[in-house]
Amino acid sequence: QSKRHRMAAIPLKEARLFGGTIAMKLPVGFLDVSDFRELPDTQECWAHAETDQSFIVEILAHEDEVNDAESAVFYFNDIAACNDSHEQSVVAGPTDCSELMRHLLASGPSTDV
Repeated sequence: QSKRHRMAAIPLKEARLFGGTIAMKLPVGFLDVSDFRELPDTQECWAHAETDQSFIVEILAHEDEVNDAESAVFYFNDIAACNDSHEQSVVAGPTDCSELMRHLLASGPSTDV
């Protein structure tokens, strides 16, 4: 017998960002943080009511001296510095967000087969 993990389908809902300019699908259970807390105009934040997970979308100014390949690390470090972070790191992960979401939100029970 081998042990397999079964993942339940994650129900999604559409979230409208920046006044409807951008839309994305989030798992049901994520709440719009701006409904109960003030956020900057450049930021959208959705937090899950039970899992301590969040999605944050930040609009950033273009920096001509930063090439595209280095932009993610540059902006991550910039945001960390603006928030007085004492330590930060960038870890490469899946480029497909749906794959990342499956890993983060997998909650199906393991079953023996």
